[in-house]
Amino acid sequence: MQTSQEIQKATEMLNFSSAKGLDLMYIKQEKDSIYYHIMLTSLDGDLYFFDADGNRKCYAGAESCVAYQFIELKDDFKKQVHECGFSEADFGFKFTHLSDFINETTDLQGEKIELDNLPQTDYYFVYHWSKFAGRNKTKREDFEWTVEKIDELGISYTILRVNTNLRTDWGFKKGKKTSLRMKIKKDDDGDRLAEIELGKLPKKSL
Repeated sequence: MQTSQEIQKATEMLNFSSAKGLDLMYIKQEKDSIYYHIMLTSLDGDLYFFDADGNRKCYAGAESCVAYQFIELKDDFKKQVHECGFSEADFGFKFTHLSDFINETTDLQGEKIELDNLPQTDYYFVYHWSKFAGRNKTKREDFEWTVEKIDELGISYTILRVNTNLRTDWGFKKGKKTSLRMKIKKDDDGDRLAEIELGKLPKKSL
């Protein structure tokens, strides 16, 4: 479990270089299931983005690999982007409007973000990261790769970098961890599937 100060320090050490990015953290949640969702977003690698009006947009093609999605988006961005066809009850990133996402976050000092104060750009991309997912070098390289691919789309954008570590100000025990196990299985077609098991959340005693 991390403190807010440790998240700030980790962000400084990573030294994300994009001037188009803002650093955020999620606020305390009401349900344990949402904490699991937050943790897993730093592992899924999916594209989450909103348009200038704050509407959630999704990749329209059939590719599941983000690298191939970027290739198709680069060829014809507007054609490959459409409205998202799912409900907020779906597993994963639950936000359908930028305002909903912003209301669930703060800056690294714990101050609320005002939607009207965000840079005016064509799109807002959400980039998740955590201290537990990979080495610092890998995290920097992954972020720089994402920035490079978005730059190639020919749009104006802002990246909203949001940390997904569990924190002590959420009511979790300092220094404790929750187990995360990944099992790779093959389906009937021979494709590999990842199954993730998460342990009990280490909350403080009341």
